[in-house]
Amino acid sequence: MTTPVQPPPQQQQQQQQQPSLRRRSSRDQVPVRNGHANGHTNGHVNGNGVLAKIGEVHSDEDAASAPTSHAQNGSAAETKPIDWEVPRKTLHSSIGFLVVPLYTSHHPVNKVIFGLALALVFVASNDLVRFNWPWFAQTYERVVGFLMRDSEKQKINGVVWYLVGVLFALINFPLDIAVVSILTLSWADTSASTFGRMFGRRTRQLPTSFPLPGTGLRLPLFAPKKSVAGFTAAVVTGAIITGGFYGAVAPLGVDAPSWQLGKGLLGSWPGLALLTAVGGLTAGVAEALYVGPLDDNLTLPIITGATLCAFFALERFVAGWLF
Repeated sequence: MTTPVQPPPQQQQQQQQQPSLRRRSSRDQVPVRNGHANGHTNGHVNGNGVLAKIGEVHSDEDAASAPTSHAQNGSAAETKPIDWEVPRKTLHSSIGFLVVPLYTSHHPVNKVIFGLALALVFVASNDLVRFNWPWFAQTYERVVGFLMRDSEKQKINGVVWYLVGVLFALINFPLDIAVVSILTLSWADTSASTFGRMFGRRTRQLPTSFPLPGTGLRLPLFAPKKSVAGFTAAVVTGAIITGGFYGAVAPLGVDAPSWQLGKGLLGSWPGLALLTAVGGLTAGVAEALYVGPLDDNLTLPIITGATLCAFFALERFVAGWLF
């Protein structure tokens, strides 16, 4: 009877270790995903969406600017370039530079309203056509698509709501308040978006709701993806707009403004400081406020103008009650 040949002791020991090595490689080896061996799973750690939290603190409305991964344990972060929307923001903020000279040159408001109404009809008509004729939509997007977000290609253009908001302010508010509302829309909204993209992930997210005492319910407050950085930028810009306008520009208008130095209960420099603070806080809240499906290009000038009207109405009421 032939005795089976036994492998050398060293080879036999290696064969015994191979199954355990295979088991270890399938269970205990550090997973490598997206080129990292530090436990990253496409930006999620232990099931928590790190990327989602970073995106939420961005005040920018476009999630495309959020980082694609987060650095840990000294590893380099892979980031997606932020879309600064330079052409769009340039157009958005340029309106403010047109409003001030129109106001100081006493250009008739009725002519401005008429021109804006024609622009609204033109832009809205283009939207109506592009929603029904794909060939026109393709041409339209090739020409002015650089001014649009991807989300706007399937819904009403933001320019439509911008024009509606500006027209509402000019028609329904005193001229000086309408101008401040439009400047807030033009500049405070832009600054909030820009600084939110720059520093939003380094600051806290604004609360999206607040509790209703005694009910266990929570009511919506600020929109998602709004950060302290963007809110602060809007507050500072709104304050500069309000204080600068009523302190230097408003006296140059054709009509008496709502605030004048030496007139009324708050017609003093401390009164202007209070008005400046109100204008800044109003800009910050109006830019970040949750307004459901409504576009902030529509709601921001309306909320700003209505708040300033209420402020001046309260001033007149208190002055009448005291004197």
